[in-house]
Amino acid sequence: MLIVDGYNLLHADDVYRELARRDMGAARRRLVDDVWVFAAGRFDAVVVFDGGGPDPGTPAGVRVEFSGDREADTIVEALAFQARGEGRPCLVVTSDHATRDAVLGRGVDAISSATMLEHLDESAAEWRESSGRRRRVTIADRLDPATRAQLEDRARGRGEA
Repeated sequence: MLIVDGYNLLHADDVYRELARRDMGAARRRLVDDVWVFAAGRFDAVVVFDGGGPDPGTPAGVRVEFSGDREADTIVEALAFQARGEGRPCLVVTSDHATRDAVLGRGVDAISSATMLEHLDESAAEWRESSGRRRRVTIADRLDPATRAQLEDRARGRGEA
C-alpha cells in the first residue's frame, strides 16, 4: 500500500505549486495522475488531502481521501497502522517529521516528498518512453487474416452481402 500526504507532496514541487496557485483542482488531479503512473500494478495507492474539496477524479488503483475536520496526518497514520496490522507492506510519503517518526516507530516504511518526487519523475519518463513505442491496437489487428480479407472484400463491394 502506498499512502501519500497529498498537500505535503504538492507543496514540495515547483510545478505542482505553480499549478496550484492557478488552479488547485488541476494540481490535485495532476498529482493523483502522477501517483497512478508510479503505483500502477505495484501498489494500492491512497492520496490524503487536508480539508475538503471536489473529487479530483481518480484513476483505477488510486483512492483519494479528504480529511474533513481532521488533519491529513492523522488519517495517513491510521491507514498505515491499519495496513501494518493486516500484515500488508506499506510505504508512507510525507516530509512531516512527526508523521514519519510515528509510522517508522510502528514498523511502516516512509520516504520524504523529495524522494517521492524523484520516483515520480523516473516513472513519468519510463511511461513516456514506453508509450512512444506502442502503436494503437485495432479490432482489425485481432482478426485472423482470412476474416480480415473477407471483410476488406465486402467493404470494397467484392464479397457476398
